[in-house]
Amino acid sequence: ELQSEGRVGIRSLAMSQHTPLMGGDSSRMGTVDDLVARLRSLLADYKTIVIPAACNVSASYNICNVGYAVQLMRLEHPVPRWAAPAFSSSCLFGSIVGQLALGYAGDSIGRRPAMIITLIIIAVGSLGSAVFTSGFGDDIWKRLVFWRFILGIGVGGTYPLGAVYAGEMGDTRGLGRTGRVAYSIALQILGNIMA
Repeated sequence: ELQSEGRVGIRSLAMSQHTPLMGGDSSRMGTVDDLVARLRSLLADYKTIVIPAACNVSASYNICNVGYAVQLMRLEHPVPRWAAPAFSSSCLFGSIVGQLALGYAGDSIGRRPAMIITLIIIAVGSLGSAVFTSGFGDDIWKRLVFWRFILGIGVGGTYPLGAVYAGEMGDTRGLGRTGRVAYSIALQILGNIMA
């Protein structure tokens, strides 16, 4: 019996210095149900961060890798005077169109359907840039400029939709709206590093 009292004494000392997961005073330990609810809330937060963060990482990568792509293309194909600036800026012009058009679509048809459309546009633009650029001379560059513009529309849509999606979806008890938006946008640096 003495041993069990010692264990209780150590346990009560540990509990008195423990902050429960659910907040509140430190003398009350959360129940298992409270712990499960808190873990579900955190999991829901991270699920709402993953999609916008992945979109922002891919957007950052696609915008930052253009300089390297032009340098590599110069090794294989002659670059006309108009091609390098058009190739570099077509994604940026597309992103302006994408921010306006897909931001409006998010308000009109809903955030989730607009985000799905945005991801499809990014996939089509990326696939088009990689696959449908065969030809010779200026034809290659014209096709690349076109597909980079399409890619830019999708990339532009990720900024307003990703931030709003991260802020509106999920439980407000976890990281909170500001935390989810901050995490999803802060991960853009990974795209810069990968480029």
